[in-house]
Amino acid sequence: MMKTKRITWLAPLVMLLFTAGCPVDINEGEGGGDDGPSEEECPTAELATVRIFHGAGGTPVTRLPFVDPSTRNLTVVRPDLDPEDPPVVASLVAGRAATVQICGNKEVTLGARLLGAAKDRATLKITLTPDADPAKLDVGTTIILAGISDEDGENPASAANPLRFIVVPDTFSATAEAQIQVVHISRLTPTPIDVEVNPDNPGADITGLERYPTPTPAMPIPIAQTKGSPDNAAVAVPVAFLQGTSTKKSFSIARVPTGAKVLAIHYDNEVYDPTSPDPVPAPTARLFLTGDDPLLGRSANGGVTLQ
Repeated sequence: MMKTKRITWLAPLVMLLFTAGCPVDINEGEGGGDDGPSEEECPTAELATVRIFHGAGGTPVTRLPFVDPSTRNLTVVRPDLDPEDPPVVASLVAGRAATVQICGNKEVTLGARLLGAAKDRATLKITLTPDADPAKLDVGTTIILAGISDEDGENPASAANPLRFIVVPDTFSATAEAQIQVVHISRLTPTPIDVEVNPDNPGADITGLERYPTPTPAMPIPIAQTKGSPDNAAVAVPVAFLQGTSTKKSFSIARVPTGAKVLAIHYDNEVYDPTSPDPVPAPTARLFLTGDDPLLGRSANGGVTLQ
């Protein structure tokens, strides 16, 4: 409920458009796509533009003799094209997003596994609708990876919070008002939770937001109106997670561009390193902002992170 009304192979058919970067020292590498044979899986007119976000935590830190500790990227692959050596769609650092194009009008299978792992930890079968104009690179669907991204149960928390895909279609309205959609995948913030997203309307704008949502056409993730402002008269926008009168976590967006459609993903940054000789950082809840505005969705890391 809301106070306001309601967003044959990979090259070039799964095209990595914006790559992920390295957010922390223990990261293993940058995101990227695979080069495959030149055969096309589908015509260019049937491509669908998709954003993939890695919001899963708890990847075990790899410690090898004489090598700096590292965490493996989470890769999204196409096991339906080659079960033994599936092509890579995206390889992501936690808290980063990539934009890719995948064939629409047919069922495709996506798998998620840590870089170098032999088996998927989660799979998704999905049929995407092709873009009206694939050349515009207009994201029609965001696919979020949530839960715990380990390989084979090394992190005990993965039993209760397994790696999973969450599919969020763009259901923003074609209006001039700024809008925001919040997806809750943080294990540190309670569920259900209310969210304030509009400085003009103190209090909750979205109520009863559940962790790990399973949106459907009949019950999409809520979208609320927020405050857009120009660069020369910026207005800060709160994103506060409320339980009754208690604020469990809050963020402040310095400015939402006028008319922007913002996807805000509330996730956790977590280092899982039980063998570390030193204390590891405590998990922290963060907010990843992306969307149609170039300042958000087309930034170097696919979005902007608040903490």
